[in-house]
Amino acid sequence: MEENLEKKEELTNEEQVVEEPKTGEVVEERTPVEEKQEVPKDDEPIVQEPKEEAVVQEPASTKKKDKFGFIKFLWKIIKTILIIVLGLVLAVILVQRVSHNKATVGGYGIYTVVSESMVPEYNIWDMLFAKKTDPALINIGDDVVYQGTEGDFVDKIVTHRVIKKSRMGNSYTFVTKGIANDAEDPAITGDQIYGKVVLKSVVLTAISKTINTTYGFYFIIFVPFVIVVTLEIIDTVNERKKLKKELE
Repeated sequence: MEENLEKKEELTNEEQVVEEPKTGEVVEERTPVEEKQEVPKDDEPIVQEPKEEAVVQEPASTKKKDKFGFIKFLWKIIKTILIIVLGLVLAVILVQRVSHNKATVGGYGIYTVVSESMVPEYNIWDMLFAKKTDPALINIGDDVVYQGTEGDFVDKIVTHRVIKKSRMGNSYTFVTKGIANDAEDPAITGDQIYGKVVLKSVVLTAISKTINTTYGFYFIIFVPFVIVVTLEIIDTVNERKKLKKELE
């Protein structure tokens, strides 16, 4: 029994013995394993996540300014078109009145029908374009504009159809007639012809028929012209005031 107890004590003592480090030995302290951070290589592109951009709402005042700016721009376009159309119409009327329908541009002249002698081909106030043409190229069936010199046609500009053509040497003689007329016109020479009709203008005809009535001229030509001029003056005054404020 005593021997068994001694053996147990010896074993207990042996378990309690702790080995001390020998002199000169380095004791390594174990530390917790740190997580390795992946370092991007030089060859690999660095991808950055896109940042969320803040949405900026435009103030209501800016939207209103844009709206009024568009309306103002549109009105300027309309106003410019009106000025051009009115200017062309007035220019055509003025040229016809001053030149007695004798003026031409590039060999083309504009003439107004003032009688029913060519109905149904042409009606009163129709606007026709006639081109200066060599008499040798004018044939039977062509409509021509010429200056009358005999009878009821003296000093009148007539638009009738050629029904006869004759030649004497280097000169040509023509006989014309209105479609709605029963009688032929007096014979004319090539020198009296202003040109051969090449076109009836639908737009100019509509304008011509409108302005040749009292109310039409007043409401379609005169009133819009006054409005456009007035608005142009107002715009000019406002622009000058705005410029003056900016300079101050």
